[in-house]
Amino acid sequence: MSRLDRLWLRLLLAFSLVLLTAVGVTALLTFQFLGDQVTSYVIAGEQSTTQRLRNAFIRNYRIHNGWDGVENLTQRMSEALGERLVVTDARGTVIADSGQELIGQPEDPRWGPLVVRLYDEGTYLGAVFLNPLRAQRERERRTAELMQAIKWSVLGAGLIAGALALLLSLGLARRLVQPLEAVIRAARALGAGDLHQRVPVSGSGEVAELARAFNAMAEGLERAQKLRQNLVSDIAHELRTPLANIRGYLEALHDGVLPATPETLATIHEEAMLLSRLVDDLQDLAMMESEQLTLRREVVALGDLVQQVAQAMQPLAQQKGLALTVNLPTALPPVWVDPERIGQVLRNLVNNALTYTPPGGRVEIGAVARGGWVEVAVADTGCGIDPQDLPYIFERFYRADRSRTRATGGVGLGLTIAKGLVEAHGGRITVQSAPGQGTTFRFTVPVAVAATAGQMVGARR
Repeated sequence: MSRLDRLWLRLLLAFSLVLLTAVGVTALLTFQFLGDQVTSYVIAGEQSTTQRLRNAFIRNYRIHNGWDGVENLTQRMSEALGERLVVTDARGTVIADSGQELIGQPEDPRWGPLVVRLYDEGTYLGAVFLNPLRAQRERERRTAELMQAIKWSVLGAGLIAGALALLLSLGLARRLVQPLEAVIRAARALGAGDLHQRVPVSGSGEVAELARAFNAMAEGLERAQKLRQNLVSDIAHELRTPLANIRGYLEALHDGVLPATPETLATIHEEAMLLSRLVDDLQDLAMMESEQLTLRREVVALGDLVQQVAQAMQPLAQQKGLALTVNLPTALPPVWVDPERIGQVLRNLVNNALTYTPPGGRVEIGAVARGGWVEVAVADTGCGIDPQDLPYIFERFYRADRSRTRATGGVGLGLTIAKGLVEAHGGRITVQSAPGQGTTFRFTVPVAVAATAGQMVGARR
């Protein structure tokens, strides 16, 4: 028996247990409540009968000015009621008996309890006994018969309701288990490597929420697998080009095809530095993911740091025919950051802006203080980012345009590292962009606050 089969059976047993408990408690309370009610009902019926007898026999007495005709009246009333009637006069002597056995005998105290004493304007005329020899047993019999009928009715209704509820429970249990079966089948297929598995989602309950969560997980795994599949080819491509260039130059130098001029050596050095930067990026990414990145924080004048980065990037901006400007407020508070790492974030964002902005465009670096944070913005008038790519641009090895080469796009680690460095400072990084309308990256860093025990601490968001 599989786990789902056991779950289905447990649900059915749980529903059945709840059902049996509810029916049993209902039946028990019904019997306890109706016991006294049935007795009261029987007594109320007897009282109605006694009132009818009292009216009939007093009227007969008045009509005949005595007990003439009482035998006929007794017989008729006995047949109408289905009860044996015995009538006594004021002296307690039996004057009529529908059973024709007790006429002339004196009244017996044991004939109760169903007796109707007849009074006419305060004068005692006699009495009418119902079933004088078995009245108590008759009352008990009627009560028992009525209770038995009620019990059978409640039991029958409970059985019918139980059967219907059991069928409904069976269907409900199966309906609850079926979506779970779909999730388990998809999870097994997902575990076997089929990342295209998705679960149909219907409704808005917890099972539907589970299906949505599974689908989101499957989409994330599929996207991660695609990124991993691209990792080897991306890294190999990034390594291949500078390595091929270095090898070509070295072979040419070895064969004497190229002279060992400063220009040739500078080109080889540039390619080696490119390899070094790529390895450094991979190392930074690994350290951030393993939470081993160490920040050397200090109080920094953010305006000076921005100006340094802007000055370093000016030659590239001029080479591309772009305007790189800095727009900072005069009273910008100092920040508590690792200047090398925040400088790395700024250089990455500015370099991206310069790369994707066409000649004649503009790149601007700005900043504004907001509470305990300083928000830095790098805006460009470039080509923008497609909305479908925006959610993924901070993922490692993701490139919106797969055709971009190292000269126009890189391997896709820069923004991932920038995001990790900003978050390591406790800040956050966001992007706003639209195709043809440019892109603006914003990130926050903490304002420096009072030193405690010789150390500066950052304000918390």
